[in-house]
Amino acid sequence: MEDFVGWLVGILWSQPMIYLCLGIGLLFSVLTRFLQVRHFKDMIKLMFQGNSSKAGVSSFQALALSLSGV
Repeated sequence: MEDFVGWLVGILWSQPMIYLCLGIGLLFSVLTRFLQVRHFKDMIKLMFQGNSSKAGVSSFQALALSLSGV
């Protein structure tokens, strides 16, 4: 069983898999026309504006919650 897990890890974390993940990330960036770069200024402005949603969570709190889950 240990040999099988080692073989599987060798496939999953090989160089082709890393290049595949980078390529897919670039593809999604191109398809969304680099949304994360185009709206960076708006994201920063909304994050520090201090408005809360109807649930009572501000933009900064949502960012902190999402980063803490990583």
